[in-house]
Parts: sequence; structure tokens; C-alpha cells
Amino acid sequence: MPVAPEHAGGGPTYFAWAGPGETTFGSGHIRYDEYILKLEIDLEEGKIPVATLDMINPGPAWWFASDRPGWAWIAFDTDGDVTAKFFGRILAVPSDLLGEIVTVKFYAKPLDYLARKQAAADALKVLPNYDKVFIDPAYVDDPDTVLEGYSANWHFDPVSHAITISDYIYGEAGEEEFAGSEIIYDSLSFTLGDPPPRAVKVDATVTYTQKASGAIDIGANAFSSLTGQGLYQGWPKPGASPGGGWTVLDSSADDGGVSNLTGAESKFEFKNHDEDHSNGDAMSVSESVSGWVAPGLATMVDYKASVSMTVGDPETGRAAALSVQESGVNVLSWNIKTTLQLGYAAARDRTEHLSFTLALDSQAMLSDDEGTSDIETLTFSGADVGQPLPGESTPPIGDVGRRSYFPTDRGLLSAAGRVAVARAHLLSKARPCEVGFSPISFSRALVLSCRHTARVHDSRRLPAGQASGKVVNVKITADGAGGQYLALVTIKGAIGHGGVSVVVEGTPTIVDADVMGPELQLFAGRKLVLDSADCLYSLPVDGVNDDGLVFPLTRDQVVVRSETLTSDGPSQEEVLARSSGLSGAGFGASDGRGVAIGAGLNDGSAFTGASQAQASTQTAVTALGAAQKWYELELKPVADLSFEYSFDIAAGPVLVPAQVALGG
Repeated sequence: MPVAPEHAGGGPTYFAWAGPGETTFGSGHIRYDEYILKLEIDLEEGKIPVATLDMINPGPAWWFASDRPGWAWIAFDTDGDVTAKFFGRILAVPSDLLGEIVTVKFYAKPLDYLARKQAAADALKVLPNYDKVFIDPAYVDDPDTVLEGYSANWHFDPVSHAITISDYIYGEAGEEEFAGSEIIYDSLSFTLGDPPPRAVKVDATVTYTQKASGAIDIGANAFSSLTGQGLYQGWPKPGASPGGGWTVLDSSADDGGVSNLTGAESKFEFKNHDEDHSNGDAMSVSESVSGWVAPGLATMVDYKASVSMTVGDPETGRAAALSVQESGVNVLSWNIKTTLQLGYAAARDRTEHLSFTLALDSQAMLSDDEGTSDIETLTFSGADVGQPLPGESTPPIGDVGRRSYFPTDRGLLSAAGRVAVARAHLLSKARPCEVGFSPISFSRALVLSCRHTARVHDSRRLPAGQASGKVVNVKITADGAGGQYLALVTIKGAIGHGGVSVVVEGTPTIVDADVMGPELQLFAGRKLVLDSADCLYSLPVDGVNDDGLVFPLTRDQVVVRSETLTSDGPSQEEVLARSSGLSGAGFGASDGRGVAIGAGLNDGSAFTGASQAQASTQTAVTALGAAQKWYELELKPVADLSFEYSFDIAAGPVLVPAQVALGG
């Protein structure tokens, strides 16, 4: 390539074609491979550096040559030191291939750009700033997604092609200071953009299904009732499901053998065959009893009894006879013993909100609306924290039986992460002051990048005589025709009040802090500081508004009511006694198994007495039917429920440095 005659004496600008592997600038690149008329190197925050060159067109054939180099080095000679400022490649063939002068754009974009950017993003995937709970799985590998939780933008080095991030406010490469005498007077500009936002509201939502299983022993019970058949027959059987997430694991009901009694009859016959008898000797006895025991599972069993006796009377020569008939009903007393063990399978849909308003500690501006504008709301729909996130084996909540997510250790990181995201959102708009200037010393401009902060002094034209801010653009221009080399630097400054956030320890709620720290007890009013040291936030405290169940369950938690009930009014025994309605009616024990009601009738009244006893039995049956006893067990449901709760925390304000003091 020809070397321009005016270049024979050396720099200040060098241009050398290179291959993609020539990534290190060396002495061999200090040359003039093209006749450069103009050049501009544009370093802009968040964008790939671009170099635009006007050069003598080497011809269309050259641009399409297979061996044409696609990369180039650009360097500058300042005070005898050569500084490489740009290494880039052509991504598109110039449009005007027939012109004498062609404009060519070079981009400082390495061949493995995507891999480098992905590697840089992967290194930033650290809680709390990066939280997959609030990232759409479709974008979990998107490198730009990682910036959401960082108050920073991408930085692309124009020489090394290193990809990093750089903060909106603080320059990682340090601050360069420029006195008023060190800048071109007419190059200084100062403008105010839109006022920073006052605050931002955040509503972050997560969902999960609370799941747990276990067993509850209801225990043993003993019931005594004259109407116990229904309770015995209806006692829950293993495998039964009463609903609400409950099933019967094991149960038993023992009636003491009442249900297995069978009907029976007994007869007794006696005749006295002695030839000699004393007065009053029993000559014959006939006794018959039936129905004293329960056939099947009947509660009330009719019974009949008859006794006849002949007594000898030698004085008269005539035997005396006695005949007794008795009828009635046996009312069985059920003494039932039960056991019951229930199993639960909880499935409860939960929705949790994390809510806070984060303010920005910023100075007022002339165009400020005094806070009358609407506060922006950021809404985040999180994942199901009861399910593993992409690339993870356990769910964020850990134990899906927990009643809340945000107060857990993992949930606290999610809370801090949402504060970090809101902080980053505010700081991205917290630099309304824009200052532009050109340093007199071109060599000083060459060292600047978008990882620097710059401070400019001008006692008359800048508020409070100075302004600082993050470098957001460095534009280096060179015009070969006029021999002009210039750098225009643009910075953006924040208008806060400064300060550093300090942890608020809070007040221990159980014992003194030196006995038990915040990791073991709640400290009321405790506030932590983000790693950025400029923002406080309080912790979400467990206290959800639900049914109060905490897994694993205990009997005391789930049993609402467990009691034996009876109809209003007299007891069963009293009802039974009153319902007999017969003269001479009896109320007493019947073979130790229950209560017998009956009437004793003699001789000619036997038929009438039996009818009356039968009527009394029906009356007793009806009366006991209105005096039933039953057992009720009321449990809290554990399934088919949903709960929604909001954790309202305090956050901020975000402390911002006073890079520009608008108040003078």
C-alpha cells in the first residue's frame, strides 16, 4: 500500500491492515497502509466502538479480493509515545465503490463476540442481583437480561475487546480531573435533561402449591348409648375419604359383642312325683323365656316370659295354681370403643406479593413538577417457586410444605434482588446533567474511556463551579487536511445529596442481641444494606394471613371440634323411663347389657297386658329416636384452598452522589 508523502516524518496517526489473529499491537503495526483523509473513533456507553475512516479508494477489485485483510489497527503518536486506540474489522463493504474517496466503518467486535459476552454475563449471574425466579425461562441465557439487577451498562474495550460492565455513576477506571484552563473554552456545554424519577413502586409476585402429607392420630374414644347401632355401623372405614384432603388410614370400632348376640329361648319344666307332700310343696313348675338377647344388630328386642306353678294343699285336697306372664322390650346399651388415624395430603395454592416503594434521593430541578407526576410501577411475575428453576434440581422454596417463600433464606435474596432491580432502574435515569468538553491535551483524551469518571471546573459557567459525571461518550476526530486532532468528551452527572447507607440493627424481640443474634431471632425495624452501600431495605417477616396450619400437622392444629352430642332435652335413660306409660312399669338392668322395660301382668289380664306392653315399646322406640346420640369430628381442610398475601417492606431511599450541585 502507498504511503502518503506527508506521513514520511512519522505520526501522529497510524493505520495498519491486520488479520484476525493479530490481536496484540506491536511495532510492526506502526505504519501507514492507507491514505487516511479523516477518521472518527466513537466510544459510546453500552455500544460497540466504531471507527469511521475516509480513505483513498484502493479500487473495487481490492474490496472483493479473497486475500483482502478485514482487520485494522489505529494508533496515535503523542509526544513520542505511540498509543493503540482501536482494533476492529469491516462488517460491510463500502457502498460507493467507484468513488475516489470511500468511507469505511470498522467495528471493535471480536469473532467470538457472543461467547465473550455470554461469559461476562454468566459471571454476573449471582444472587441477589440475578434471580432466575423473576426471569422468563426463554431469556435465562440472554446475556442482556443479566443487567436488570445491576446499575450498569455493557462496556466494550476498543483495543483488547474485553467485555465488561460499567456502572452508571462510578467509573471503575477512576476519575480524571480537568481544570478550566485544560479544556477548549468554546467546547464546554451544559444541559439539563428530564428530571430523575421521584420513586418507583414494585409489586413482585411468586406462586407455588404448598404440599405436605402425614398422619394424625385422633386417638381412642369410648361411647355409651342406647342408640349406638348407627355409630358402630357408620364409624369411618380404612380408605374412606371425608374430603378436604383427608383419608382414613386406620380405624376400629368394638361394640363389646352386642352386634353378635343371637336370639334364644329357654324352657324349664318340673313335676313333683312324690307320694307324700307337705302343704305348699311345688307340684309343677313351667317357665318359658324368649327374646332376652338381641338378634342381629337390633337396638330394641321384644321379649316374653311366662311362669306357671302348681302348689299342693293337702288340707283341702285341691292344688293351688299360679300363672305369670311378662312381656316387654330389651333396650341394649352400646358400649363402643373406637380408634381413628387419619392421613392428610395437603395441596394449597399460594400467591405471594412483595411490595415496596423505592425513592431516589435527588435534588430538585427547575423543570421539576414537585412530585405531581405518576410514580412508575414495576411489576414482576415470578416463577412457581415450588418447582425447580431451569438448571436447578431443587425448588427455590426448598420445602414445599412451608407456608411462605419470601421470609426464607432464598426468599430474602429474592427480596434484595427486587430492591436491586428497582435501584438500577432509578439510577439509569438519575443523571440529568450532561456536560460536554474537549481537552486541550489530545493525549489526555486518548486515555479516557466509558469506564472513567471526569470532573470539569469552570467557576463561571458550571453550577457551584464544577461538574462531574460518568463518561458516556468519547469521540476522537482527526482531519488530515487541516491537521486537526480533537476529542469531544461527554459526561452525565447525578444530582443527589451523597451519603452512605448504614445497617439499622433494630430491636431484638426475644432476648438481648448479645445473647441471640439476628440469625436466631427477629429484630424489629432491622434494615440491611445492598452491596452497593447506597440503599437500605427491611426484611419480609413471616406472618401470612392464612388458616394458621404449619406442617407437619399436629392434632391440636387440625381438630376444630371433637365431641359426643345428643338431642336437646332429657337424657336417653330419662326418655326411656317416661315413655313406658304402664302401671307397674320397671326400669332396671337387663343381663348387664342394657335396660329392660316391662310390666308384670297376672292371670286373666295377660292378653290386655301384652297389648299395652307392645304399645309402650313403640312409644319408647319413637322417643329414643328423638334423643339420638352422635359423634362429630370437625377438621380443618388441607386441600382445595388458596391463599394470597402481600409482604410490604420498607426500602430506600437510594443515595446518589452530588456530582452536580444545582443549588449553587
